[in-house]
Amino acid sequence: MIRWICAILAVAPTGAAACIEASSSLTGEMRPSLQLADLLPKERAGFEAVFAEELNILDNDGTTVDDAFSFARCPLGHEEGPTLLIFATGAPFCEGLCGIWGIEPDDEESWSMMLAAEGRLRLAGSVSMGRPDLIAEVPNEPAVAHKFDGVQYRDELEGMIYGEVFALPDATDWRADEAGFAGIAMGQPGPGGEGVIALDTVAEKVGGVRAGLTAGLTDLDGDDTPEVVVEGVGPDFCGPDGCRSWVVQIGDKPRIVADVISQGQIEVAASMQNGMRDLISWTDAGGRVLRFDGSEYR
Repeated sequence: MIRWICAILAVAPTGAAACIEASSSLTGEMRPSLQLADLLPKERAGFEAVFAEELNILDNDGTTVDDAFSFARCPLGHEEGPTLLIFATGAPFCEGLCGIWGIEPDDEESWSMMLAAEGRLRLAGSVSMGRPDLIAEVPNEPAVAHKFDGVQYRDELEGMIYGEVFALPDATDWRADEAGFAGIAMGQPGPGGEGVIALDTVAEKVGGVRAGLTAGLTDLDGDDTPEVVVEGVGPDFCGPDGCRSWVVQIGDKPRIVADVISQGQIEVAASMQNGMRDLISWTDAGGRVLRFDGSEYR
């Protein structure tokens, strides 16, 4: 189990090294590039304070820090500078799944752990409270979205500041902007009437009910035809777990490629699989990353 810990120390990281595999991409994997000797004195002192228990285990095992951990400085929007990421790279903290932690200074005297994940970590492309969302991937398991709640990254909805976390940037157009952000432009009919087509497609699926359905356009595959997110509101489509949403791909024949229950609007990630952007859906069970398998989102 990844543990959350907080340590007291007068440290503050400065300077950022590239931590993302492809710095020009919104979806690059975060990778370590530093060893213990590369850390600034304050960074090293912070790591040693926060990870005192783990370092004691290494000392008893006769294992060096560099045999067990690697590091990276990653700009994740913290006002005091880059986040120090700690990657487990060897035993005893990397047996099966490898842990990834992020620590940041609260003030001049304290540091807090604000991220704990496992597997591989990459940027999602979406944003929560001014911080990039992250996607953690482990083999043979659904990818997990981590969102910043104002204090730390969470992969569960419980305890999150709901209204602020889901205050996504407004999309004025269905196409991705220059930064690669693709939102959902609600209420737009589309260049070829795609919004209306999608509403009719979903209404037919749910027994002809059109009231309570709204459509928004987005770009999941980068072509000249928008995909449509149809959201259901009201008692016909919403329950204690959230509201039902559909994604309709418009072609020679429109087809529904996603049918999900979500709390808050579905989000469009920058990462892709099989030519379609990933989607992020939230429920009480936590954040799910939905990926296109060539036929539908799962």
